[in-house]
Amino acid sequence: MPPGVPAVVDPASVWVGSPFVDPRELSLPQLGLFLWIYGQALYYAAGVLKEGTDLLLLIPGFSKLTASMVMPIIGAVPSAMMVVACSTSPTADSQMGVAMGVLSGSIVVLLTVTWALSILIGRVELDRPRLDSSAFRSNGSVPTKSSLVKIRQPKFSFSKTGVQILPMVSKNAVLMLGTAALFLVGQVPAALAKSRWPECHIEALDSSDCNAQRKYVHGYMLVGAVMCGLIFLVYHLVQYRAIAGTSNLHMLEMQVHLIQEGVVTLRGALQSVFLLRFPEIKSINDVTSDQAKDYAELVVKDQEVRKQLQDVLCPFFMYYDANHSNGIDTTEFYQVVKDLGGEGSQLSEKQLDALFRQCDKDESENIDFQEFTDMTLASLKMMVLKDPVQEQSSVWNQDQQQARTFRKMFSGKNGELELEEIDDEDVPEDLVDLSASDKQLRLKMRAARKLAFGALMVVIFTEPIVDVLQEIGMQLGVAPFYVSFIAAPFACNAPDFVAAYAYSIKKNSRSSSVAFMALVGSVCMCNTMGLGIFYWSLYSKTQPYTFQAESLAVLFVQVVVGFLACNERQTMGHAVVVTLLYPTCLAIVWVLENKVGID
Repeated sequence: MPPGVPAVVDPASVWVGSPFVDPRELSLPQLGLFLWIYGQALYYAAGVLKEGTDLLLLIPGFSKLTASMVMPIIGAVPSAMMVVACSTSPTADSQMGVAMGVLSGSIVVLLTVTWALSILIGRVELDRPRLDSSAFRSNGSVPTKSSLVKIRQPKFSFSKTGVQILPMVSKNAVLMLGTAALFLVGQVPAALAKSRWPECHIEALDSSDCNAQRKYVHGYMLVGAVMCGLIFLVYHLVQYRAIAGTSNLHMLEMQVHLIQEGVVTLRGALQSVFLLRFPEIKSINDVTSDQAKDYAELVVKDQEVRKQLQDVLCPFFMYYDANHSNGIDTTEFYQVVKDLGGEGSQLSEKQLDALFRQCDKDESENIDFQEFTDMTLASLKMMVLKDPVQEQSSVWNQDQQQARTFRKMFSGKNGELELEEIDDEDVPEDLVDLSASDKQLRLKMRAARKLAFGALMVVIFTEPIVDVLQEIGMQLGVAPFYVSFIAAPFACNAPDFVAAYAYSIKKNSRSSSVAFMALVGSVCMCNTMGLGIFYWSLYSKTQPYTFQAESLAVLFVQVVVGFLACNERQTMGHAVVVTLLYPTCLAIVWVLENKVGID
């Protein structure tokens, strides 16, 4: 036997003492039945995992982390475990085709069938206004209140109906393309090795050419496994930072509502910025006149104050922009000045017009968001400078109390719990009557149990379903890659199917974006976690990389969908295109293997 070639294992010995039926003893119809049984078990396990993540989504502080990081990992766990089952099997040499089929099929199904269904289910009319994801733009415009309205059920159209996704989806699609490049770590060395030793193919792994290829690509498989692990960590670091720095649209809606209800005022918001920037100030009575002057100058010059001010002013700008023009006109300006109080509230109409022209620096007859920020920043300076030295500080004290309320509810830290209270409609009935703290604790414990049980079922049933897929391919005379590519993903990716439906059916931009984010995230997990396991398996088994056609086809699909995801309007036309990519991927593999001669 050539050096480096693993010893041949009798397949019958694998099933000694196993509770599962040896698939070699089954006919093709029986294999189909057992494939359905094992698939149902995996589908159920995937549903349990989905239930666990749904419980985590109910917990304040866990929702964004779960949607961006936990859900993609959970969605990729069944596929990754099937790759592990293939690689750890004593007959792994013949099952790596199944592993590549599972991995490739999961990626392609997520980016084609599931992507198209998300568009179909969540489609709305795209000619109506909807919420921009950014809290404000550099040119001064912000999302308007009308964009928060839910959109009506649309008529069918390939170009005018679809979903509006937020820019964060396209940003994650770029990350997906970066992780897809990891396929090239095995693809390029394998192509070079194939050009030098062309007689190696998967049916003749013990040939001299395969032995030479095996030695040539051996080190690259280890490099690929390490790179996949590092990119896996980098991806989650990027997601964690994005969670920390991204404005929550639900928070924005709640802020506008609180302003409309009078819970917080503009003066209270300005004081919240002051108190957040200078936490050493516990009471305004502690600030002397000289200190007030110093603080007033710092307020104007400190960029941190301006940044915090912009963060809290966005909902106020939306509130005052009553006609949704993305600007404050003269009538709306009068209301702003009145709410700011102080001397400005006593100005005549003529004086207010003069003040408006002074704030309208670009003479556009509207005050945009940047000008609104400058105006309120000047008002904050005057508040800090004048109010502390007034004998009657009752107004300031009221504002300070409002500032504490504002800081508590708007900071995204202490206030996150209040703004993201658990919706009792989604909580299990036996937990509804518990206190908030007990409810959160029980939700965490129940989520942990479901995730553990689902993962255990995946571990138990992945190996037998892999062997069934392998045997079906052998009895049909079809490469195991094609069988696993078609059959396995529809059981393995059940959490992604269910999650995509649950979010898309809400038919709003934010929920649809979460659905696409979860799909892209699951693909990134397959590109890193799943592919990393696959590379490590080839390295540990000292096998050549004979999956160039499959890698090229998967790369093609990811590149096409990645570019399509850069369009914030995902139309039904896009849905048709991505659906056609599924059979196109299989056709590419077949042509490359049978017509071009690429393994």
